Amino acid sequence: MNRLTITRGARGWAGLAVFSTVVLALSACDSAADSSGDVSGADTGAASVSAGLDPAKLVEGYTGTDAGLPDHYPDVTKQDGVSCTVGWSSPTEAQESLKTIGEAMAAEGERLGCEVKVVDANLSVDKQVSDIKQLVAEHVDAIVFYPLDGQALVPVLKEAEAAGIKSIGLEVNEGNPAGSTEGIVSQIQQAIDKTAYVQMNAVAQIKAGSKVGIIGIGVPVPALKYAAARQEFWGKELGLDVVGTQDNATDDPTGGEKAASALIAQNPDLDGIVSYNDASAFGAYSAGRSAGLTDLTLVGSNGATDAIEAIRKGRLTMTVKLQVAQVGQQAMIGAYGALTGVPLPETIALAGQAYTAFNIDSYTTWAQDVAAIASQ
Repeated sequence: MNRLTITRGARGWAGLAVFSTVVLALSACDSAADSSGDVSGADTGAASVSAGLDPAKLVEGYTGTDAGLPDHYPDVTKQDGVSCTVGWSSPTEAQESLKTIGEAMAAEGERLGCEVKVVDANLSVDKQVSDIKQLVAEHVDAIVFYPLDGQALVPVLKEAEAAGIKSIGLEVNEGNPAGSTEGIVSQIQQAIDKTAYVQMNAVAQIKAGSKVGIIGIGVPVPALKYAAARQEFWGKELGLDVVGTQDNATDDPTGGEKAASALIAQNPDLDGIVSYNDASAFGAYSAGRSAGLTDLTLVGSNGATDAIEAIRKGRLTMTVKLQVAQVGQQAMIGAYGALTGVPLPETIALAGQAYTAFNIDSYTTWAQDVAAIASQ
């Protein structure tokens, strides 16, 4: 049995204002089952194109900022007489991706003789600050956190550091220059730049010189705005005709359809659309069908089961599954390493796993990923 305890608090209004900034950046909006809509009408032609797209080859030629970063911490083994308690400061356990991180930490902690204490900020900046203060007062050995507001956490992280507590941050400053690494020993990033390259290379491999549009998010999420900028950069580097970006104002398939419709209206000969999440790509599919564009290349991100079903039905060309279970596993490994004197890199970058019809038979859910960690 994984040793995991959860402490929750009341939801604060302050957290609601930063919900998109944190949760969307990590999960690119967790998709509910069947959010891809009716998949009864399969596009066999599109599915055939996706089946010929090998994701393993899409990273070839990448030379961006994530290329020199390690994708894991040094391996650790359980040391005799060493046990630990690691706090996981979660922005909200209501979000599946964030809950999975804690579960994966607990699964890896079982191997290392460590338990996980989960504190749930319920989207409140003030609550997250008090949560970490609580963990410091309880003398946990290490803290893993995903910041609702990085600057607000600096004082309490310094308190933790002064108390000898090792802290590891998730997505502290990737695409966000205002993010602070003060008080932490290391951070884990999503390799946003590398993911953007893979997404745009998928479009380029299907049709060289494609005319492609980008769907971004309509709220100021630094990591996702950075992702859109890097998609545009790599699209141009790869010889694509990037026509511009339209934002999804409502962060759902309907908003994605509206954004895609605007791109198509301005570019009736559009070849493809790359989106910050799968829900937007589902909306783009509907927009394309309405406009008579039945062969649009559609690339999303998140990689939940609805996206895999959409790929099978030819409604989505590719998704990038976020490796949240691996993030949790590496967070525990990093925490244990820091506690046992293992030198850690300042940053590791865990890129998502791309899936097309070529490799969807190897797809695993986040729950299956956690189970695999627990069985090691």
